[in-house]
Amino acid sequence: MQLKVSLALISAIAISFYASCKSAPAVDIGSQYAAGVEQYNKRNFKVALQHFQASLAQGNGSAANYIYMGHSYAALGNREQAVKMYRKVQKSFKGLPAATQATQFIQKVDPKGLYPDTDAAANQAAQTAIITTPGAQLRINEQNRKGARGPSLINRINVIAPTVAGHPPVSGSTVATIRSAISKMHNSTYSLLDNAGITINVAPNFSDKWPALAGQSKPGVERYTYAKFPGHTDGLDVYIFERMADDASGKELEEPFSAAQLEEELYVQLGHALNNALSISKDPAFIAQYELDKSALGADDKKRQTLFVQPDGKGEEEVCATSIGVTFGAGPYRNLDKFFKNSKDWVATRMDQEYRARSSMSMRGARSVLPAKGTTGSATLKPTVPVTPQKTDPPKEATLEMPSQEHVPYTRDQGNHLYVRGAINGKHADIMIDTGAFKVLIGKQDLLALGIKTPDGPSEIIGAGASGALRGWTMPLEISVGRIKRKMDVQVLDGRQTMLLGQPFLRGMHYQIDRSRGYIRFMRDSSDVDKEIGNAASIPFRMIDGNMMVEAKINGVNTEVNFDTGAPYTLLAMDAIWKFGLRPQGAARIGGAGGSGSMGYVSRADSIEIGPIKKRDFQVVIGTAVGQHVLGQDFFGNLKFIVDNEKHVIRIRE
Repeated sequence: MQLKVSLALISAIAISFYASCKSAPAVDIGSQYAAGVEQYNKRNFKVALQHFQASLAQGNGSAANYIYMGHSYAALGNREQAVKMYRKVQKSFKGLPAATQATQFIQKVDPKGLYPDTDAAANQAAQTAIITTPGAQLRINEQNRKGARGPSLINRINVIAPTVAGHPPVSGSTVATIRSAISKMHNSTYSLLDNAGITINVAPNFSDKWPALAGQSKPGVERYTYAKFPGHTDGLDVYIFERMADDASGKELEEPFSAAQLEEELYVQLGHALNNALSISKDPAFIAQYELDKSALGADDKKRQTLFVQPDGKGEEEVCATSIGVTFGAGPYRNLDKFFKNSKDWVATRMDQEYRARSSMSMRGARSVLPAKGTTGSATLKPTVPVTPQKTDPPKEATLEMPSQEHVPYTRDQGNHLYVRGAINGKHADIMIDTGAFKVLIGKQDLLALGIKTPDGPSEIIGAGASGALRGWTMPLEISVGRIKRKMDVQVLDGRQTMLLGQPFLRGMHYQIDRSRGYIRFMRDSSDVDKEIGNAASIPFRMIDGNMMVEAKINGVNTEVNFDTGAPYTLLAMDAIWKFGLRPQGAARIGGAGGSGSMGYVSRADSIEIGPIKKRDFQVVIGTAVGQHVLGQDFFGNLKFIVDNEKHVIRIRE
């Protein structure tokens, strides 16, 4: 009887989805998930569970998928497995509304605590043990570490003095190399590592930390000893070694590793530490991809890839950690691309989801036509550029040249994007302008088409999208729109056609988009803003990573949204389902860079408010891989508003 009560409570909270993908020749993550929801609503729980498991195996590690798996297990009477699914959400989405919801489900399904968290108990026991072998994962209490906080990651670099006679101390240039490698990371990557409580230690050699173990063979590459390697990770502690041993035991050292070698090793070891923190290599979906890759290896290939095919989960850990390191900037690793591409691509997608879920950055708003109002057909939604570009210094305001006011006409394409006629280094071009974008981007192919010299040297990883790492360069360009001219650093994407002006170009200006007349009015002086729209409501905004954030209410619940005039449609994160009580009504695919993307769901909000503006029965899209809520052009309609960058307010009037 108690089980029936629990299931009734779950059913009261569970959300009804409707699969609207009518006929697709290929089964993808979204169709498996949507089919699972459909079967769940029909109370075919066993079939529903199979669909959710298939979706997970294909890379859908969203909170909603795990929660529905938990619901299905509970409905089938397997409360222990249900609790395990909810606990995954608790841990993977800690601090987010989904984790709170999962906790409530655990309390309902297991009110007497019959199914404790055995992983947590094991980890707690491991913390009290003295671990002396480098192969053991040193499980440090992450909560205690986070509670203490202390210095941030770049200040948690510890230099270990030599303990072996004759070993030179670590040089200042090596420490500078480590600091430089960390500082080049994008802030969402840095935040992920920092919040995990990871530390970095630099020593002359492995033997200076573990002298008794330095001569032992390294598992997976037994012909080499630990003293021959430039890095090692224990739990959340990363160790980088400046020099390789000249002998097996580490008594004699060779010349220091190069800066490039140290940087690459750091990224891979940070991949190990992050994997230890998040247990990514233990995810059933990753294991499925790894086994798929491993099963395709021939006997000779297995002999050559001993590091990546170790038993007892060690091979999975090496492939996963190296793949994570690649997203940070390591590599390229030909062995991964050739033999473990499915695993590598899965990790790249998972890391992209981690960035979106754990940082304030979101995939740019929906960028193409949604289903017509009242329909439940599937749609394709394309974001502007769902990248996480490399962190760069903000442009200097002195580079801005403009009159007191400038009126620039704009046009729209079929996707409702705004385009202005401008120039790159004096070469005329149509450029998309997006007030919600946080970077200025141009494709290498566009530079070639304009006859502008492309950047020298090999491309570098400058960001990550749903399809993995994005490569390119940063180069100075002169950008003109009307009589506005700005010299600034621009990110050039390798092999892509993209011209986009975001907030870095708009910084220092006030602007109004006049939809009725089809022009953008730029102003330099705040007094002109007051004259133009002086009696309007003022809505404060704050900038987070180049995103304009404002306070809003969705279905009466206070929240923060990205005020994005470049997004044609309003896009909400998955927590909108639980936080605002939204009911998804139809499936939609949100496209990403390089043809990749994620699933979303069309829904309707009873009300959305910012300041005095309130819209009722408003259509939105809920994205499964979106990190923040985005308020798009469909909300603004013909509202008159001016962005005042000096006073950090949006002047808006109906």
